[in-house]
Amino acid sequence: MARSVEIVEKQLKSANERIAILRASLKEAERSLRQKTDELDRIVAELKREKTQRAERVSLALEAALAKRSGGTEVSATLSDGGMGTSATLWLVDGYNTLCGLASRYNRPTGNPVIDSKERRRFATDIARMFEHRPAVRVSIVFDAPTHSEVAVSPNVRIIYSGGTGEHRADKVLVDALRFYHGEEGPQPPCVLVSDDAKLRDAASRLGATLLTAKQFGQLS
Repeated sequence: MARSVEIVEKQLKSANERIAILRASLKEAERSLRQKTDELDRIVAELKREKTQRAERVSLALEAALAKRSGGTEVSATLSDGGMGTSATLWLVDGYNTLCGLASRYNRPTGNPVIDSKERRRFATDIARMFEHRPAVRVSIVFDAPTHSEVAVSPNVRIIYSGGTGEHRADKVLVDALRFYHGEEGPQPPCVLVSDDAKLRDAASRLGATLLTAKQFGQLS
């Protein structure tokens, strides 16, 4: 009987020791989890702060670039208001032309005329991110394509595929949009065209649009 009691006591002691080890391991795991959670919270807060700061930098850069383009006139002020969500502004982006103008950013080989869907998606996503805190701004990115279609990238950014035949199909869509919005006192809402195409820029200028080159547009993001 005494032998049996001794065996049970040893087993209980061994079990208690294992429980103590498990408790210590659990406490260490909890401590490690808290540290990782705190680190994750810190990273999330930092990302949110960087996102806000980026939006502020973009807003300031847009206003500065447009003020420089328009001599600080009413156009830049209107676009600034649009960025704050108090009035509407329409941005029209000549898709392939602007992508080619930003070739180094999108790792495109110099002189390579082929732009694939991956580059278009990355380009459109960058623009959506650029304007995500400017809800009154509407952005249309227009690409040449044999069949007309539209794709929403974000609530205020969309891709338009021109449809039609021949060259400069996107140009026609862009000019038609400017004509649609053109009023006696200029386009309503104010319009910005992004393109390096001389003929398109000339037509847009006559219709009252503010002009940005691909390089100027790239510097805003």
